[in-house]
Amino acid sequence: DGLTGSPATEAREAAAEVVAPVVALQRHLDVAAGEGFPIHIGFSTTTGMLSRLIRWATGAPVSHCFLVYQCGVFGSEMVLEASGAGFRVMAWNKFGRANKLSAVYRLHRPDPDLRGGMSKLALRLGDAYDTLSLLGFLLRKLFHLRRVPFNSRKKLVCSEAIALYLQSVGV
Repeated sequence: DGLTGSPATEAREAAAEVVAPVVALQRHLDVAAGEGFPIHIGFSTTTGMLSRLIRWATGAPVSHCFLVYQCGVFGSEMVLEASGAGFRVMAWNKFGRANKLSAVYRLHRPDPDLRGGMSKLALRLGDAYDTLSLLGFLLRKLFHLRRVPFNSRKKLVCSEAIALYLQSVGV
């Protein structure tokens, strides 16, 4: 189209902003041992019903957030996420098959902080997904409530897991 500010140009620029962090992720995930402990925070969506409901309720283009890290035990990139299956670790290559990535960003903090945050989150592995609190988030939005009803301290949704991590690393 060649016109600055045209809808097509703006759409291409927006797409480039989304793709750039994802492409950059691949370079960061190839970091060799000894070059730090990279942690990435990602945002994605799926075509599933829950994803569509979350996007509708929040008005956001994404419905999910997660952490990506290089795991020395498995020797590959892993995803730490809260999903319908609970708070779990899964292989990055499997995660990418079911999720449409929107953006992934590297978290720049000192290595001891990043590792300490992962250690704190490890204590939550296996926690159930807090499906009922999603209804609470919707009720809070619809009725302008001050607190989220049905919120459990023993269960997690993805945004709570990321918030816990960010809090534990001092962000």
